[in-house]
Amino acid sequence: MKPQKKLIFALSFLTSLIAGCSDVAFSPGPPVNATESSNSNNQGLSGTIYETFYATAVKTGGAVDILFVVDNSTSMTLEQQKLGERLDTFVNSLDGLDWQIGITTTDVTSYTYGLKGSLISLEGASGYILNNNIPSYEQVFKDTVVRKETIYCDNDCPSSNEQPLAATILAIEKRDTDNAGFFRGNANLAVIMLSDEDEMSTGPAEATTPEQFITAIDTHFGISKRVNVFGIIIEPGDTDCYEAQDTLVSYGNHVSRLARLTGGLTGSICDNDYTKNLQNIGQRVKKELQNEVILTKDPAAGSLKITLIPEMNINWSLQGKKVIFEESLPEGTRIDVAYEEKE
Repeated sequence: MKPQKKLIFALSFLTSLIAGCSDVAFSPGPPVNATESSNSNNQGLSGTIYETFYATAVKTGGAVDILFVVDNSTSMTLEQQKLGERLDTFVNSLDGLDWQIGITTTDVTSYTYGLKGSLISLEGASGYILNNNIPSYEQVFKDTVVRKETIYCDNDCPSSNEQPLAATILAIEKRDTDNAGFFRGNANLAVIMLSDEDEMSTGPAEATTPEQFITAIDTHFGISKRVNVFGIIIEPGDTDCYEAQDTLVSYGNHVSRLARLTGGLTGSICDNDYTKNLQNIGQRVKKELQNEVILTKDPAAGSLKITLIPEMNINWSLQGKKVIFEESLPEGTRIDVAYEEKE
């Protein structure tokens, strides 16, 4: 949401070109001007801080927390199974990242299955945070995401009034209580919503809107955390998917709009196999981390200057200490930054 700025062009006498545009990470380099960078903060005599980074092909090692918000109403057994069977695809696309997964449901009621954003205890493992240190974590994910209350519902059933946006906000509000340890301070947040209906089933006036969701994120995290929302839904306008359903469903208008507003994407809940959906989501999650440079200090407003060598015209935005580029920089690109520290 921050206004983007154009990159300052590098000096014209530089003629070396660097080929390729694969996903890259960023490694720190020496200060731009060593004569003006005598201390550990690379701070010049004028108070300006100089830092240099290089785009490399090395994996970022960046951290991302991944929250799955799963529709556990009685129509969702097949979709939960398809999601549970393809975690390996998703994790493979996160190669090199420090990831962890939590799962909650779309039920925010006060009834038996209303989690109200609390994370689900893992099936076959302790706790509620899944990572690759847990033995057989793919099976643990599947056993957890396929909900018994969905399959064996009789008289006491989960709510069919799905609220993935509201559930996510509630999950964040519990970050220091029920969900302690999941929302890490150094990690981006990716939210993956699975549902065959819209917010509050049909998106009525009282439903949580994407704009309200974004306001809540800003309230809780400010500019300290980047949040991207993804959906596996009945995509707006996909009449074939809509008409193929055996139960009452609706287009995922709220999730779709929220995904666009947060830089995420959506896929079809009707796909026979969720491999492609999860690959696309994973690649986007990784790209969000690989297009970042983390500065040493918080820049004062309007003071940040960025020079790319070789010169190229790529938009960027600033969130706290993070400089976020719109697209991946070619391997070997030098990123020179200069700024005044925020008081």
